[in-house]
Amino acid sequence: MFRSVGRRGSQYGNAKSVLQASAEGLYRGVVLSSAGKSDPHLFRALVNSTPRVASVIKVLWRHGFGGVLGGERKWPTPDQVRDALNELGLVFIKFGQVLSTRADLLPADYISALETLQDHATPVAIEIIQQTIVSELGNSASTLFQDFENEPLASASIAQVHAATLWDGREVVVKIQRPDLDELVNQDLVVLSQVAALAEKLTPALRPYGLPALVDDFRQQLGDELNFESEAAHIMRFEKMLEAENGLWIPSAIVEFSSKRVLTMARSHGVRLEQYVAEHPDEASGLARRIGRLFIRQIFRHGVFHADPHPGNFFILQDGRICLHDFGMIGEVDEYTREALVSLVDATVAGDGRGATRAYLDLGLLPRDVDRQSLQTEVTAMVLDIRSRPLAEVSVGEALQSLATLGGQHQIKNPGVILRLSKVFITLEGVLARLDPELSFIELFGDAFHEAINRRMQPKRLQRDFMLALQAFDKLTREAPDDVRRILNNWGDGNLGQIVIKQKPDEIKRRSTEAKASRQTLAGGFTALTGAVLANSSSANIQSIGVALLVSGLAVLLFRLFRG
Repeated sequence: MFRSVGRRGSQYGNAKSVLQASAEGLYRGVVLSSAGKSDPHLFRALVNSTPRVASVIKVLWRHGFGGVLGGERKWPTPDQVRDALNELGLVFIKFGQVLSTRADLLPADYISALETLQDHATPVAIEIIQQTIVSELGNSASTLFQDFENEPLASASIAQVHAATLWDGREVVVKIQRPDLDELVNQDLVVLSQVAALAEKLTPALRPYGLPALVDDFRQQLGDELNFESEAAHIMRFEKMLEAENGLWIPSAIVEFSSKRVLTMARSHGVRLEQYVAEHPDEASGLARRIGRLFIRQIFRHGVFHADPHPGNFFILQDGRICLHDFGMIGEVDEYTREALVSLVDATVAGDGRGATRAYLDLGLLPRDVDRQSLQTEVTAMVLDIRSRPLAEVSVGEALQSLATLGGQHQIKNPGVILRLSKVFITLEGVLARLDPELSFIELFGDAFHEAINRRMQPKRLQRDFMLALQAFDKLTREAPDDVRRILNNWGDGNLGQIVIKQKPDEIKRRSTEAKASRQTLAGGFTALTGAVLANSSSANIQSIGVALLVSGLAVLLFRLFRG
């Protein structure tokens, strides 16, 4: 994390003065460069944050970071890191939770410690809660609600929840944000940016991990969590997306009684998952399968998923329906990534190291000098190890984390959605294992495989893919001659360059005409071949597309034949 700020044995005061003196320079040189433009409000927050920097340093020093700050290569223990973040409060706790998803950055024992970070807080006085409701919704709680319970149902670092009843008789819960949260969060985000920038500047080995970029991503994620209007929009999106799901209920957002800092939702009278299972043990295995399939469908069918499936966010209604809570954190997966993930899981289960490597490389951002053969050897060893275990012992989340770690060692930049999905899978697999230790989560992916294959074979998808391939081929054949000519011209005065330069205009025109004819012939042949394959499909719709493509391709070939 940190290397020496000064010489070996430097004192705390020196470390603090270095941080304070570098605040403005770090802001202008790193924080602003990542934001892309100057932000005077952020700058003022940075200037005001220097006392906070000092207090952060004191906490870090007390929890075992003194050796690092003093110039020694002595890292704090995982428990010391966790305790320091807990003491530093909301922003650092949330950042620690984000770091707990980064198995490609941290060793397993640090990941395990960060996963235990708690998000609880002392309740806010009811008078302050009442003031927030007035300032946000324009009226007092007694005016807006028929009944409002002063004792909170729950209290966390961002908000606390109160039960209430609307005047039309609907029972609701009201989630009210803690006071002065924006100021606290902005200040500590600036401190985090400073620490990340300083750590990367002083320790070149940390640069490939992109700590400032990680803090920027965290800033955006936390901003979404603090905006209850975004959470209300997420709830409505999931309600519409999952309306056809049997056995699921999502508490609706009551938009007219919500704002950026207040969120009113329908109240769930279900019980926590573990309590329901204790009362209905015979339903545990069925619940495990329903919950697992629900999340797989979110990810692979809809491309949008609930990103925080810890046990406290699952309630079960008395009629057995699953009630899903807390939509502050969601994730999105594009179609290309979903298909690569399906291919990755499929290859892993089959023990196909080459296929798993190819699917993983489709997901990551590759450096130019990646050693594919070495990576494939390591991935194959991992895949074969997974393949040798019973399916019930295979963890999809851990497999993704292992791949991310291997990729990080080869300087592959793992996309954030993969890291988030690995965390979601690990959390979800833990929930399912408590319900049914014998359940193989990976077996539940069968539906996702079939749906992915069916999507690939849908007429609209085939037509789109064909047109994209044709456009790419046409662009290649049109631009390749120009690209070659530019390369040769840049080459200098060699013979190959002279050959291109000495061509006569009529010769260039003739070659261009021939190239165009070749493109048309090849495109026609490719179209006819694709049509012939699709015409043999068992689907009537795909057959009709195949026949149309076959006729079109043959028409182009006949045209080129008669044109000579």
